[in-house]
Amino acid sequence: PALKAERGDLRTSPRAPLAPREPFLPGAPRPPLVPGSPLGPLGPAVPTGPGSPLSPLRPCSPFSPCLPAAPRLPSAPVSPLLPFSP
Repeated sequence: PALKAERGDLRTSPRAPLAPREPFLPGAPRPPLVPGSPLGPLGPAVPTGPGSPLSPLRPCSPFSPCLPAAPRLPSAPVSPLLPFSP
């Protein structure tokens, strides 16, 4: 039974899959993805260009569905309500 317990510990230990991830963290490919996860490589580019052509892209970025998209959202529920009214 002692041998079985040892084997179970190794299988239950969730550190096994984390071991390979450890080297990735210091590798540098993970840290940059954290701050700009949605933007990716554009993450650092957004703050570096306050007045650059990237500034207008910020509102259209995944952070927000563009400015023109805002008015379209409220109109969407209105269209289905029209056919339901009559």
